[in-house]
Amino acid sequence: MSFSNTRPQSAFPVGGFGTEDQVTVEEFKHILTTACDYALPSENSKKYNRVRVLLTYWTEDDLYVKNEVERLRDTFERGYHYDCVIDQIPAGKHQSPNQWMTRKLLDLGDGTDANDLIIFYYGGHGRSAKTPDEGPCVFV
Repeated sequence: MSFSNTRPQSAFPVGGFGTEDQVTVEEFKHILTTACDYALPSENSKKYNRVRVLLTYWTEDDLYVKNEVERLRDTFERGYHYDCVIDQIPAGKHQSPNQWMTRKLLDLGDGTDANDLIIFYYGGHGRSAKTPDEGPCVFV
C-alpha cells in the first residue's frame, strides 16, 4: 500500500482481492482510520500554525457590505478562532487606494511562513480586465 503526503493513493491491491490477498480486520481498521484522519481532521491536527484574515470594504459603502463583513469576521473568529482585522479602503484624495491596499497586504504577510494561511476578503465593486495586459480593477 502506498501513501502520498495528501491522501492514500490506493487502499486496496491493484486488480482487487484474490483468495491470497484478503485484508485482515486489523489492516482494514488501519486503512479506514488513516483515511478518516485525513478526511476529517481533529482539533489536534491543525493544517496551519496560524491563520490571519483581512476583511476590507470601501469607506463609501454604497453596496452596504459592512454588516456582511462583520458577520464574516464573527464566523472566522468564533467558529475557527482565526485572527481577523476589518479595515476600510480609503476613497479620498489623501491616500491612494492602491498604495493603501499594497501596504495592508504586505503588513498582513509580515512574520508569516509556509505553515501559515492568509485570507483576504474584498467587499466592493470590480470588473474583468478589458485587455490581457491590464491588471485587475476595483472601483467605487
